[in-house]
Amino acid sequence: MLSGFINLNKPSGISSNKALGILKHAFRQIGIKEKIGHFGTLDPLATGVLPVALGRATRLFDYSLDKIKVYEADFILGANSPSLDTDTEVSYGDFVMPTEDEIIAALKTQEGEILQKPPVFSAKSVGGVRAYKLARQGEDVNLSPKKIVIYEIRLVGVENNLVTAEIKCGGGTYIRAIGRDFSAKLGTTAVMSRLVRKKSGMFDIENALPLAEIENNPEILLERIVPLEKYVSVYPEYHISDGEKQKLLNGVHVKTEQKFNGIRALYCGTELLGLSELNENGGLVVRTWLL
Repeated sequence: MLSGFINLNKPSGISSNKALGILKHAFRQIGIKEKIGHFGTLDPLATGVLPVALGRATRLFDYSLDKIKVYEADFILGANSPSLDTDTEVSYGDFVMPTEDEIIAALKTQEGEILQKPPVFSAKSVGGVRAYKLARQGEDVNLSPKKIVIYEIRLVGVENNLVTAEIKCGGGTYIRAIGRDFSAKLGTTAVMSRLVRKKSGMFDIENALPLAEIENNPEILLERIVPLEKYVSVYPEYHISDGEKQKLLNGVHVKTEQKFNGIRALYCGTELLGLSELNENGGLVVRTWLL
């Protein structure tokens, strides 16, 4: 089985699932039919890094949730829309343009561990129905705030009423909601008009493969697969013997001589077996097999 990752550069105007479908078709064109899945949805408006897992790499989704992401976004001050971006009808109101110092101060209020209310136009489930579907039907949607982490927000520039900011954050952050919340500190509203994901974990936009390039040349995928070993290299390695490997495969308890905390990339020789940790009794437990 072929396994690994593609660092995809998603274009604007299509959903992440649509981009995934195009990529799946390209893989099939070159005879690869393994399961694929993306790690972290990008809105149709957004462009940039969309990590896509292939084969056994899809088992690593849960480990991607706490990865740091970096975005660059444009916000139009004085504008408002139901979706908090330009994908729904935008209205404009009168407001006094703040100074750059005031904008920076408002952006800084969003840094740290905060409670953020998701936009009503989101994929959050309300009674088994996606919130955006209810919002499009004109129904009232009330979503509970969620704890997120924003490590840093940096003002990139201001041109007329367009504010450009770079946001470094944890998973689950809604960039559109940052526009809503920092603009409220300025006594106005804002909609997001552009969003680029520049980084997601180990994947950055400089090395991302444009979707159009894949459509025109599917064979390039074979050259751009990021191996599992590179993805799990953020975890320290722990090596076991062939005998210990067989015990684990047979469900037999393996006691370790070396004690450690947290996740380890488990190897037998040069073979990556999976991600492991120690249980409360000091026994080796494979949390995710990658064989």
